[in-house]
Amino acid sequence: RDVLSEPSDKATIQSMLSKLVVIKLNGGLGTSMGCKGPKSVISVRNDLTFLDLTVQQIEYLNKTYDVIRYPRIHKESLMPIATDIRTEAFMEAWYPPGHGDFYQSFSNSGLLDKLIEDGKEFCFLSNIDNMGATVDLGILNLCLNENREFVMEVTDKNASRRQGLLEVAQVPKSHTEDFKSVKKFNVFNTNNL
Repeated sequence: RDVLSEPSDKATIQSMLSKLVVIKLNGGLGTSMGCKGPKSVISVRNDLTFLDLTVQQIEYLNKTYDVIRYPRIHKESLMPIATDIRTEAFMEAWYPPGHGDFYQSFSNSGLLDKLIEDGKEFCFLSNIDNMGATVDLGILNLCLNENREFVMEVTDKNASRRQGLLEVAQVPKSHTEDFKSVKKFNVFNTNNL
């Protein structure tokens, strides 16, 4: 496997990070983890949620490289800022739509245009519950210096990792076993884009 080069000087890294936006997808309700609400609020370790840990990762980058964009969260609780004061009463009515409509929603909302206007060139997209999915300066460097428009992480399929993304639910029933085959489809998308 190739080793991607990372710049070592802080100014270059700052410049690279200033062109990046990090987006974490909630993905699902986390029912397989015993959660009734969004995965991002599941307590993972030391009473920290996936969202808390993600914020810590972004804060580390911001502090280390003096990048000044922060996720929009409540300063005290580190929870997302709600748009409806009745959130507590209607918590179960809030659900993540999955990520199938992300690109269309991102464009339709005007956020894509705003970020491009702000000088953002790349978006790192991953699932909130994948704590190993962090900003990789080597990959960002590759995208910026080799004119890569899209990079996707894939991993080998094995007996314990047979579903992946494309989700098995999106595969016609007549092809489900083929899709789960580690011989026919030997890699799958980790949803780190």
